Amino acid sequence: MFKKNPVFCIIIVVCVLAFLGLGFLAFSQSGKQKKALQQAKSAAMQLSAQGSAEISPTEENLEASEANVVELQKLLEIIRGDLRRGQRLTSTDDGVRVSTGIQQYINEFQRKAAASTGPEGEVKAIAIPEDFGFGFDEFIDDTVIPDVAEEVIFLDKQRQVLTYIMTKLMDSSPEAIEAVAREGFGATGEDGNNGKSIFAVDPAITAAEQGVIDTLGFQVVFTGDTNSLRTFLNDLNKFDLPIVVRSVEVERPSGEETTVAPDAGDQLDAIFGIFGDTEASVEDKQAAADQLEKPVILGNTSRFTVVLEYFEVIHQSTDSTETGEAQS
Repeated sequence: MFKKNPVFCIIIVVCVLAFLGLGFLAFSQSGKQKKALQQAKSAAMQLSAQGSAEISPTEENLEASEANVVELQKLLEIIRGDLRRGQRLTSTDDGVRVSTGIQQYINEFQRKAAASTGPEGEVKAIAIPEDFGFGFDEFIDDTVIPDVAEEVIFLDKQRQVLTYIMTKLMDSSPEAIEAVAREGFGATGEDGNNGKSIFAVDPAITAAEQGVIDTLGFQVVFTGDTNSLRTFLNDLNKFDLPIVVRSVEVERPSGEETTVAPDAGDQLDAIFGIFGDTEASVEDKQAAADQLEKPVILGNTSRFTVVLEYFEVIHQSTDSTETGEAQS
């Protein structure tokens, strides 16, 4: 048949092959279409599920939202209460009274410095500069009475906070208190005292936030050992008054002797050998024990500069504002 009608046979074969190819393409396209339909259905189901999961403005959801707001307000009050804990400052705008209070503050701490005791109860005066005002040097020679009521209140608060700080510092048994500075009244950092005993907290580290937190900054410079600094910071950490430590700088005085323990093995062998010697006397063993207890570094007196901030949380409410302050 092929020999008789070769052209016809070729046409038949081509048609059959074309039919098979088109059938395969149709089957393949049908599979892709089914897969696309499945993906579309899946996306529609996910969209429907997400739509039904949205919070609708039903009465039940509204009540739940209001209850959540109440709980958040309670939590906020707890946080505010923690920040306000401590005794309360009682400030006055009576200039004469505030000036007298500052004079008494200076006299009291000059007396305490002279009658200070050491860690074992021995009399050990804390060295202070001559005519030292513990942050209020300008009040020593002159009776300064500010004219602005806000400045009077500002000074009264500073005096109360410094009373707290100086008490903690003297209780830590420093060797000397070299300087005490406080922030000036007003944005310029000057309060009419020619900048004496005045400094400003670095804006990069202050906690002050306008309309939210008010702060009073202080700087104290004292000398002592590391235990004195540790005691001072630990006492402040009790948070009887909301005071935070912003920075601590440590400086070793020039010419200070530092003695490092020797690393000679023979000396260590000699010390420990005494304990293994059954014939060594009690006195020799005690001397060896005392030798082991000697500190590696002697003469650890340092100069510490500590920047502190007292802060008040400002309430934005119609209720009376209470601040976390302490009465001296």
